[in-house]
Amino acid sequence: GFSYDDLFGSGRLLAFELKRIGFFEYCERKEVSLMGVCNGFQILTESGVFGEGVRLIANRGFGFTNRWVRLKGAGPLEGEEYTLSVRHGEGQLKRSESDWDEGVTPLLTYDDPDFDNGSVDRVAGLIAQRGRAKVVGLMPHPEVSMRLIDSPNALGPEFPQETRRRLMEPEFDGFRLMKALFGGPNDRKIQKE
Repeated sequence: GFSYDDLFGSGRLLAFELKRIGFFEYCERKEVSLMGVCNGFQILTESGVFGEGVRLIANRGFGFTNRWVRLKGAGPLEGEEYTLSVRHGEGQLKRSESDWDEGVTPLLTYDDPDFDNGSVDRVAGLIAQRGRAKVVGLMPHPEVSMRLIDSPNALGPEFPQETRRRLMEPEFDGFRLMKALFGGPNDRKIQKE
C-alpha cells in the first residue's frame, strides 16, 4: 500500500518495481487474479493494468476524506448497491482516452449526492479481464465493512446480547461484494469469460 512512503506518488515506485520483475505478466500466465484496494488500486493503475492513460490523482475540491459512501454496481455487478468506506486523498480516477481499454470495465460507481471526488463517470472501481484471470481495483474499502456491526448505522440506543451476536455475522456490504467477486460456485459472482 504505502510503499516507499509514497514519496514519488502513491504506488508509483512499487508499480515500477513489479513491472520491472514481470510480476503482472507472471500472474496473467499463471491465471492468478489480483485485487488492489485504495493504495493497491493506485499501484495497479500506475502499473498500467487498466490502460496506460488511467491514473488516480488528488481528490477534486478536498484533501483526504474518511467517510461512508453509497455505491452502485456497474458492468458485471449491475443492479447491486453497496455502502462502503472511502479513506483516500488521491482517489480521483482519470483516463487519457475517451473510453476504457478493451477488457476493462467499471465495477462500482459513486451514487452519493454528498460525495464527488471528481472521478471520470463517478467510477469507484474497475475490473480488467486478463486471459482467465481478473484484476480488480477499488477505492472503497470492502475489508472494513464485512459485518453488520461495521455499518455506521448498526448501533441503536439499545444493544442487547442477541443484537450483538447478529451484528457480528459476516453479511454486510463488503462481504457481499467479495462474495460476488470471488465466491464459491453456488454464489452470485463474476464468471470467467
